[in-house]
Amino acid sequence: MDSTIIDGDDHELQSLNGSSDILNEPKAIHIGNNCWLGAQTSILKGVNLADGTILPYGSTIIESCNNPNSIFGGKPNKVLKQNVARRDFYPNVGGNLNLQNAL
Repeated sequence: MDSTIIDGDDHELQSLNGSSDILNEPKAIHIGNNCWLGAQTSILKGVNLADGTILPYGSTIIESCNNPNSIFGGKPNKVLKQNVARRDFYPNVGGNLNLQNAL
């Protein structure tokens, strides 16, 4: 049930037009609080996940998710559902879940 987080390409590419600049620099990844990564997910360089982001099983994430408490995935990556949270993260909140007060 492993996930893969890759902040670079493991090889450098450069232009053959006389420049020695590296074309594919590594980029930081930020994973917010209370995120849930489904099994066999891959998160690639430069991705930022807002607090409470849920990634479905087998997702490959190449875009950032700036919507907190949402299910994010698909091809292309997009918000699949908003205003959701794992119930075990908020066990004492019942009825209409108000995440602003729960956090």
